[in-house]
Parts: sequence; C-alpha cells; structure tokens
Amino acid sequence: MAWSGREALVQSELIFGAEFPSATRDDWLKLTSAVLKGAAYDSRLVTRSYDGLMLDALPPRAENSEPVEARAAGAPWRIAVRADHPDLDTANRLALDDLVGGASLLTLVLADSPTAYGFGLQVGTPDDLDRVLSGVDLGMIGLRIEGGADLVPILAGNQGMTADALDVSFGLDPLGTAVVRGVFSRPWAETEKTLAKTAKNLRASGIRGSLFSADGRPYHAAGAGAAQELAAALATALAYIRALADNGIPADMAASSIEFTLAADANQIETTAKFRAIRLLWSALMREIGSADHPTIVHAETAWRMMTRLDPHTNILRATIAGFAAGVGGADSMTILPFSQAIGLPDGFARRLARNTHAILIEEASIHRVADPAAGAGAFEAYTDQLAERAWDLFLDIERAGGMAAALASGWWQSEVRKTATARAQDIASGATPIVGTTVFPPSNPLATAVLQPVRPAVESPFNALALPPSRLSEPHEASGP
Repeated sequence: MAWSGREALVQSELIFGAEFPSATRDDWLKLTSAVLKGAAYDSRLVTRSYDGLMLDALPPRAENSEPVEARAAGAPWRIAVRADHPDLDTANRLALDDLVGGASLLTLVLADSPTAYGFGLQVGTPDDLDRVLSGVDLGMIGLRIEGGADLVPILAGNQGMTADALDVSFGLDPLGTAVVRGVFSRPWAETEKTLAKTAKNLRASGIRGSLFSADGRPYHAAGAGAAQELAAALATALAYIRALADNGIPADMAASSIEFTLAADANQIETTAKFRAIRLLWSALMREIGSADHPTIVHAETAWRMMTRLDPHTNILRATIAGFAAGVGGADSMTILPFSQAIGLPDGFARRLARNTHAILIEEASIHRVADPAAGAGAFEAYTDQLAERAWDLFLDIERAGGMAAALASGWWQSEVRKTATARAQDIASGATPIVGTTVFPPSNPLATAVLQPVRPAVESPFNALALPPSRLSEPHEASGP
C-alpha cells in the first residue's frame, strides 16, 4: 500500500481577492527579514515536529487545492459534556445543567474508562442508568460511552425507546484500554470474536450509531507525536474492521461501525492539520481494502497532556486554542475539558466555562460557517499532507509488525511512542518547550481553584500504563468484557 495523496482540483478565484494587491512569498520574506534582525529564517520560522516534519511559517499558497470533506458548511460540531461524577444523582444534576446550557452530546464516562481520571460512573443495573439519565430526553440529544462494555446490554434494552431511535456511540475500544492498563483482558483472537458478536447483536437490535472507537488519546497523552497518534488510530480502526470481517461481518458494514477520537492541543496548525489528515488517511484505507468511502465521525477532546495543575486558569487559553483548531479541522463533535479537570472533579462554574467556550467559537466566532476554512492555506495544506504521508508510513510499520494488537503485545509500539515522549520531556526540562504558567511565568501566589472532589495522587496520570513493562501485554488475564 502506497500513500496516494489527494487529487488536485482547480480552485476558483475569490472575487473580493481582486481588491487587494497581490503579494509574493518574496514580499513576505523581505518584511520578515527586518523583524528577524539578521537571524536566519530557517532557525526562527521553520520548526521541526517530534515526527520529524518541517513546518515553514510562510510557505507559498497551495495552488489547486480542494477542501477536505468533513462537516458541511454551516453545520456546527456537537457540544459534548462528560457525566463522570461517582454519585449518580450529582452526575445527573450536572449533566442536566450542561444540556440546558447548550450541550447536545452527553458522554457517560464509566469508572473503568482510562479517561475517568480516578472518578467515573458506576453503572451496573438499569436502575443505575435511569438515575444518571433521569430527566434527559434521549430523543433530543446523543450519547457517547467511554469504558462501558458492560453497559452495552443495559443501554440497548432498557431505555423505553426503540433502539433505532437512540443516537448512541458505544465507544468500544479494547486495544486502547489494553495499552493504558498494560494488559489484555483476554487473548486477542477471543476478543475479535466477542467484538463481532457484540456488533451483530447491537445491529440486530436496531442500533445504528458507531460501535467502536479508534482512539488516539492514550498515545497523545503518553507523549506521542501527531503522526504517531494518527497511525495508531488508523491501525486500531483496521484491527476492528478485520476482527469483524473475519467473523462474518462485511467490510463495508464493519467500516461504518468505526469512529475516531483524537486529542486537540494548543499547537494550532498541527491540530487542524491532524483533524484534516485523518479524513485523508481513512479514505486511503477504504480504497486499499476495496470498501466504499464511508464518512466517519471524528470526535475531538482537548488534550489531557496540556493540562497544568500549577496555574490551571491558563488551561482556559489552551483549551480555547485547541477547540478552535479542532473546529477548523472539521471535528464532528468535541469535548472541551474544564480548566480544573487535572485537579479534580470540575464544579459547575468550570463546566459552564468549558461549555461557553464552544458557544463563543460557534455563535460569536462563527468558525463553523465555512467548510474546511484551512483549504488553500500553505502552512495548513503542507502540514496536512506531511502528517498524512508520515502517519501512513508509520501505519504500514504497524502492519508489518503484525497489526495493532501484535505491535502492542510485543511492546514495540510503546517503545516507539516512548522515544518521542522522552525527547519531549527533555525539551520541557531544558526550557526548549516552555509551558506558560508552569515552566515559564509560574504564579507566585496561585489562585485557589474549587473542585467538587480533588484527584487522588494514585491516579494523577492515568496514561502512565504506556510505561509499564511491555511483556505484561502478552499475558491474558481474566475476561471482563471486550
């Protein structure tokens, strides 16, 4: 499989462009030379990513480019919020506040999810689920589930609604769970059969939403580069398609069961390019397996990796940049983590601020009005293509290692991510990569930040499982769901 890139289409000239004098790249370079005061252009305005990609701040306009097909023009992303408070009645109250305040997608974060950050819902019976969803009109909103394999039969059969009326993404991701926990719950061959059985049962019940999540967040949180995150998500998606296809589910139907979840961080150009690149990678994969080009849902969540505890209010700025970048990149839905998430369970104020960040980006900035606003911009186009090409090469490396499950079981993929994470940590320690509010301009008197419950020290970094001895992943333990 070779990366085939994009077919170029002629882009029509913008009418209002004629009102402005044309400017060449040389014109821009002359202006920058005065600002740089003799410093070399490449040393100041060309940067290298942790994936080894070069980003020129002033590349020429991308001629004959076409928009990357994602959200339609004028369609805002869905505003997602988390239900993660261990007390089910409190979780319900907070969720209702968010839904009344404009959210349209509720994520049920179960306690066994890697993204529960030490908290999460304990839902074991239909009554538990009824408490969480009391007063929630499931005909008006969508549901996402994280870490809830055992919730599948409860939700599929106990909500007093026909299954085909439920707008639900089940988010099953056994590979993501395994890499975070450092152990597979059962041999992968058995998990493949369980995944296929679960998919057949859900489809037979009338469930129409996505069933499996190819989640890049664990790798991003562990320090991966953007191309590594994309490659891991794509290889995970193929592993699930293969698992279903090998157990009697056509590849087309299997592909329609996948959604992607990616981290959005404060590197604006990289984040936008990453969300554009995943669409190109998915289309390339569909061509390679001979499947129709199924549109896929891409969910964004602002990055856990960029959250700081020392000066948490700076997280508001980072989350705004990340949300903007993912929105421009075409995310279908998005969770903006409240600024105090790394300290503990966010209170109503922090949740409202996160929710209102969506509202400002959509209702005031109107960044959803244009389909793929980055199309044609040299930096975004160049980085999108570089990311897609590099991620495809890494994806092929994973395939040569036997696929995602084998790459994780051997520990090889964790070691690749760890190399990048080590380089990133060294840059932070040396000051080459500054973190505002932490390594630079730390507050002398940090403001007190209220949370509903403080995080427990034992779960401060839930993604540290990527640093566990890789051999543990080859030891199957007692089964606890797919």
